[in-house]
Amino acid sequence: MYLIPTICAGVILTILIGERPGKFWFKAKSYGWGWMPATWQGWMITVVFGIFIGLVVFLSDVNSHSASDILMSAFPFIALLLATLLAVCMKTGEKPSWRWKKG
Repeated sequence: MYLIPTICAGVILTILIGERPGKFWFKAKSYGWGWMPATWQGWMITVVFGIFIGLVVFLSDVNSHSASDILMSAFPFIALLLATLLAVCMKTGEKPSWRWKKG
């Protein structure tokens, strides 16, 4: 039951502790601030993030009685997942800045 999250956590820690990859996994967006997946590794991180968010919401919904119960129980985990995704993007992506395409 805990094997897949443990493996994913190990992979993410390896990414965060290791050296910056030679090619950016996430490229900067053309408009605004943020990143877009640029390689298969970036897409894989994004898909795994989406799956984990879905699992957190689904597992929070099992014993809840209202929408506020789901939000209260899922919020800490979603915040932790989002912070982890941002850390991975900062480590493996281009430097973020506000960008406005001119022309």
